[in-house]
Amino acid sequence: MDIVVCVGASCYSKGSCEIARGFHKLIEKYNLDDVTVSASFCMGHCSRQGVSVKIDGNCVDGVTAENLETVFAEHVLSPVSCSSH
Repeated sequence: MDIVVCVGASCYSKGSCEIARGFHKLIEKYNLDDVTVSASFCMGHCSRQGVSVKIDGNCVDGVTAENLETVFAEHVLSPVSCSSH
C-alpha cells in the first residue's frame, strides 16, 4: 500500500511534513512493513482545511493532525485487515 502526501505550497503550509511523520509513526506502531509513505508536489486537490493525501491512488482531502488517526484507521488499517483474512 502506498501513501502519498502532497507537499505543494498550500499543503506544506498546512502541515504536510507533520502529516507524513504521523503516517510513519502509525505504520511503525502497527508494524505495517508493506505500507510506504512518499511525497508529491501539488496533486490538484487543494482544500481549505488540511492536506491532500493519496492512499493506494484514492484521494483523501483535508487530512489534519486531529483526524490523521481516523483517516489511517479507515483507509489503511481497514483495507489491510480485510486483505489478511
